[in-house]
Amino acid sequence: HADCVEDVLTTCSLDEWVNETRDAEDDFDAIDDDVIIPEAVPHNVTGCQRLEQEGKALACTTWGDPHVITFAGRPSHPMGQGEFVLAVTQGFRVHSCHQPLDWAPALSRNTAFAIRTKSGVIKVLQGAVEGVPGDVVRAGPNRLVFPGGEQVILRSGSLTVRLPARACGRVKGLCGHFSPDLGFRDVFKSAAGTVYEGHPHNNWGGPFGGAYQRDFVESWRLSPWWHPEALFSEAECPPGPASPTPVPSLPPRPFAGCPELEGPAKARCPKGRFRKNCLTDVGVSCRLQPWVDESIESSDDFDEVGDGGVIEIPEVPEDEWCEWSDRPVENLRCPNIQSLLRSKCTVDCGKVLCPGLDKDELLKACQAGE
Repeated sequence: HADCVEDVLTTCSLDEWVNETRDAEDDFDAIDDDVIIPEAVPHNVTGCQRLEQEGKALACTTWGDPHVITFAGRPSHPMGQGEFVLAVTQGFRVHSCHQPLDWAPALSRNTAFAIRTKSGVIKVLQGAVEGVPGDVVRAGPNRLVFPGGEQVILRSGSLTVRLPARACGRVKGLCGHFSPDLGFRDVFKSAAGTVYEGHPHNNWGGPFGGAYQRDFVESWRLSPWWHPEALFSEAECPPGPASPTPVPSLPPRPFAGCPELEGPAKARCPKGRFRKNCLTDVGVSCRLQPWVDESIESSDDFDEVGDGGVIEIPEVPEDEWCEWSDRPVENLRCPNIQSLLRSKCTVDCGKVLCPGLDKDELLKACQAGE
């Protein structure tokens, strides 16, 4: 719901985001029964062997502009242009194609997906599923069940994948590593083996831009387009210019250009785990759609694919979400530096963030009345 509202307020567009978020939420709900609840795993799961014994499964979803809820339940926001490895494990490979938004080229969205198995390559291009081999069961208009037990729900801009427990400790990509024995400390492990451990931007609920984009996300981009592991042609997934519009180091302020969409976004973005990103997408793009519909679909897909025992990603009560991190800092006890704090600092989830300002220097300035 929060992401739906943010998408609407940022893009000043209502219907597209609301409907897409509702679809994504419904899809997530449809796929997540008996799915692992990653945030509960450190307390309830001691290792991959136990997951297999209990018949558990792993689930990851990507949707929006784009967002990823990793197998370990960590939200993240990979941008960039081109073909990316979403998840790969034991001969099963899922790729996504990111392309820039027309109205905000520094941001991206999913435009195509590809799945490679031993039986061949399946693609979703412009919403159409192509190349489904005979050993893959169509369990619905968008759901595919593979011989190895993998399941995928495919749509034009969102995808939810469920992997058997044997993928525990053996999966990687933008959907992240899943290592309960390591306390999930390696979720954002790059293709080069380095781990991103930076502080997430709480108003988007996960890492965005900066070192996360540079060191983790870009490591999973297949470049050039003729990379031996690439599944798309250049026409299907254009790699973009050599010097693309850089991803901002901080998420854009949602609803800055379309405050009138905040109410509609909050009304139409789905409740639950997909809400915050739905609001973000609407608020950043100032468009309701496709973010609302896509968020609703992704939620439904996740719920659907979770049937059978996957540890579910818990739904966060709406009152626990952080407000946007652009609220001014109030410092009534030190009015002489109020203007400085207002211009340099923000409040993020109750914490005062002042990039480039030394706290001790501020304290001295306050005490000196400067």
